[in-house]
Amino acid sequence: MQLVSKDFDVSRSFYDALDFTQTVINGNLSLYERDGVSFYLQRYYVKEWLENTMLFVVVDDVHQFFQHLQELKLDQIYPSVKVLPIQKEEWGEVGLFQLYSESPLVACTQRFPYHHFHT
Repeated sequence: MQLVSKDFDVSRSFYDALDFTQTVINGNLSLYERDGVSFYLQRYYVKEWLENTMLFVVVDDVHQFFQHLQELKLDQIYPSVKVLPIQKEEWGEVGLFQLYSESPLVACTQRFPYHHFHT
């Protein structure tokens, strides 16, 4: 997956704060990896692309990860970050946070046991 960013340096700092490992490809492109999730972040901006992109990260415990996000105080470091309360959907619990106007929406959902979908 390749993501766009309105402010490349702010976006890079944001993903670094979320403990993604960054591999700089060149001055305009970085690879980010964490827990089996990987994506490229580029110094390129298309408003419609950014507004229609969501990065889903599956975690073992969405409540624990949400607590981790609260402890990072991302909304104090990045004024455009909004960390929203965990939402219960019919398919599971989802925590949402976004670096508004800088990077795509990031959603964290809890990993489901295999039997959840095969009853």
